[in-house]
Amino acid sequence: MTVTAATMLLNGTLQANGRRGYYSYPEGGGGSGGGVSIAAGALSGTGTLEAIGANGFWAKSGSGGGGRIAISYDTWSPQELTVSARGGGSGDGIPASAGTIYVKDNAEADGDLIVDNEDVSSELDTPLLTNLVSFKKLDLQNRGRLEIASDTVPHLWLDDLLIGDTCVLTSRSRDLLGLRISVINTVALQDGGRIMVDGDGLLGGGDSDNTFGDLGETFAPDGITPAAGSSAGSGGAYGGLGGGPEPNETYGYNEDPTQVGSGGS
Repeated sequence: MTVTAATMLLNGTLQANGRRGYYSYPEGGGGSGGGVSIAAGALSGTGTLEAIGANGFWAKSGSGGGGRIAISYDTWSPQELTVSARGGGSGDGIPASAGTIYVKDNAEADGDLIVDNEDVSSELDTPLLTNLVSFKKLDLQNRGRLEIASDTVPHLWLDDLLIGDTCVLTSRSRDLLGLRISVINTVALQDGGRIMVDGDGLLGGGDSDNTFGDLGETFAPDGITPAAGSSAGSGGAYGGLGGGPEPNETYGYNEDPTQVGSGGS
């Protein structure tokens, strides 16, 4: 749904919500939220914008992920709209992750990105898919979880970063360039919020995607290319040596710890 207007008074509802899964045991997954794009000169009102994922029909059916909402404006007063792109799963169905809300004042160079799952408790991350490399503010709220992949955004630039309680900012699994973020002003990591890249480094031995079989992955001398590492049940090494008879060699520098960790065997 795309709505463009010189003046928009929104006291009603614009919605592109998913449909609840049909009766079909054991399936019955819910539909995702859709897309809502608003471009207004003068925006006002106390109405609602929704792109909410639907619940699954059964407790074991997947709920739909949240959709996407984008709002751009010249003026917006008062800013009292209710905007929701949460995932489904607040009732029946396996909980899904939040969609995205992008809000931009046309007078500003960058807009705000909001990921808010409205306390729907999902362990799924919302992947960041964007053509942008910067946002004015990245705001994770109410169990919002955002995954940033380096092949999508190698380095994310922000004015401000807010990670609320129960929210997670993370990288994609085996992302060898790691998570890189530069914040001009403030990083506000609230109690219970996490920036977490656990287990997102090089692969361990026996992983189905590990081309070195039962050997753990480490870095070659160039510090970029994966290579065969630990063996014989030994732990991976990075700053410190892994336990066991044959860990890989340590790598990197104390003053520049920008590489990911190695895998155990």
